[in-house]
Amino acid sequence: MKEIQKRDFTRPIWPRIRRAEEDQDETLNLMMPSSTLRGIILIMISMMIAAFAGAIMKLLGEQLPAYLVAWFRFLGMSLLM
Repeated sequence: MKEIQKRDFTRPIWPRIRRAEEDQDETLNLMMPSSTLRGIILIMISMMIAAFAGAIMKLLGEQLPAYLVAWFRFLGMSLLM
């Protein structure tokens, strides 16, 4: 005969009772941006900088020689870093 496995009904499976400390930790997490959100914001800022830099270089290219435009672009990006 097969043995019937007994379940442990002393521990609740779901929902688990939450402690006050856990709620406080979640409140602090809501106030601080997650690393994913920070990454998305940084990528958006870098894309805007690249777009503005390209537009400015295109305007400068009409008035200045190409080597000066390249130098200004290199200098500007180096200063940002």
